[in-house]
Amino acid sequence: MFAFVGAHGIDIRRRPAEPIACRCPAPEHQFAPEPGVFVVDTRRDKVGQVMGHEGPRLQLRPPRGGREWEAAPEDVRPVTRAESPVR
Repeated sequence: MFAFVGAHGIDIRRRPAEPIACRCPAPEHQFAPEPGVFVVDTRRDKVGQVMGHEGPRLQLRPPRGGREWEAAPEDVRPVTRAESPVR
């Protein structure tokens, strides 16, 4: 609805629904690692192996085994050659 105030009072009319265009910035390319790949969790500054995902979150495990943790895809990046546990 919208109201128009004119010389003869207030006119209230229904306006047909208009599609709302998203004005959000275009999403940047997001790194989507496959299971088995080593990544760096930038929030924890830890290297982990991708074990899978639960919804949008990734399950990571330390390279030599241990307790898994979760990380958001936007918080991980590929390991560099120097960071890679595989030599």
